[in-house]
Amino acid sequence: MSTWRLKWSKEQEELLTNHIKNGGNDQELISNKVLPFSLNAIRKKKCRLNLTKKVPQVVRYKENIKDLFKIFLVKNWKNNTPEELVEMWNENHNTKTTMRKVISYLHILKIKIPYSEIPKLKKYKKLFELQQYEKAREYKIDMFKQRLEIGLDLWTGLRLDKSIDVKEGMCPSDEEDWF
Repeated sequence: MSTWRLKWSKEQEELLTNHIKNGGNDQELISNKVLPFSLNAIRKKKCRLNLTKKVPQVVRYKENIKDLFKIFLVKNWKNNTPEELVEMWNENHNTKTTMRKVISYLHILKIKIPYSEIPKLKKYKKLFELQQYEKAREYKIDMFKQRLEIGLDLWTGLRLDKSIDVKEGMCPSDEEDWF
């Protein structure tokens, strides 16, 4: 059984490059039936023509960095959004991290707050930064009421059925400081 693939003509390649340079996306080409190719074929051609940014290689942490990262997250996860945790880690360490990695490790450590709580936390912090303390206090009380109704822990925003499962030896005692 022979399989063949439709060849790209010069006009089609030029059409693709012009469309991408003008801010168009791949889905528009498919929905308008401008090109007779599949979405995968269009994306592969964009890569071959260097019209897309390549995704950087995933950096795997060594064991000692993983342990430090976990300790950092356990110490700083309360009242911080994943974006803030990324900024805090990247400021002080050579090994950079991403929000996806932070969320993944928070999930592994079973201390990831629900996505619905993140905008609430951001709004509370913004009110506090603007020194609108009374509004911030009222907002926090409302947030606590909502958490209580949904069945979340008042202070952390975690589900009540989940417990923080941190291995012994992972967290330094209060006397020790690992950073």
